[in-house]
Amino acid sequence: MAQQAPAKADQGYHVEESETYLGEKFWKALPPKEMRPAALWMDDVAAREADADAPPVPLVALNHCALGVSDLDNMANFYVRVLGFQRQPRPPFPFGGEWLTGGGLTLHLIDDDPTIPHALGDWRDRYNADEPEPWYIRRGAHKAFEVASLADMEARLKRFGVEYHKFIVPGTNAAQIFLWDPEGNGVELGEGYNEIAASLKGMQPT
Repeated sequence: MAQQAPAKADQGYHVEESETYLGEKFWKALPPKEMRPAALWMDDVAAREADADAPPVPLVALNHCALGVSDLDNMANFYVRVLGFQRQPRPPFPFGGEWLTGGGLTLHLIDDDPTIPHALGDWRDRYNADEPEPWYIRRGAHKAFEVASLADMEARLKRFGVEYHKFIVPGTNAAQIFLWDPEGNGVELGEGYNEIAASLKGMQPT
């Protein structure tokens, strides 16, 4: 497939060709400094004008989720051996990674780029706690997977020595388990999601 540059810039955008230190060509599309993106989508008039100038594009599907990882083998083995993902073929990118599938999700694990100036070292540094606890992610970023048997998954987690926290969804018998993967990404596991959906029928969104 031939490489394609972005369409000719408009709205004051500046497009320039660039290259990574690994020799990968890409294009930077830079908005003018006077544009304040959040102000545009928070303003009703600006949003309507955007809809008229560039109509909304329907989303087709969630294609994949990606995680930058510092220990590729450790992370891949966790998702494959503990959570049951399967390894898939991957294009010959000039950097390491694994493509995994499980539960209808494609997960891309990508070797962290050592040249990117990360603000934090260990993922635990995100928290003011000696030992961050899995329940922290209930109200934060996490990936949620429905499992065939939560009891069997609990036995699996215990077999691998994984710490997890379990909650019951209010008004239902459905349970959720929260845990960290080896690099601090949040994971939710549960069953009975259909019961949760059924219990919410007729309720108005908040």
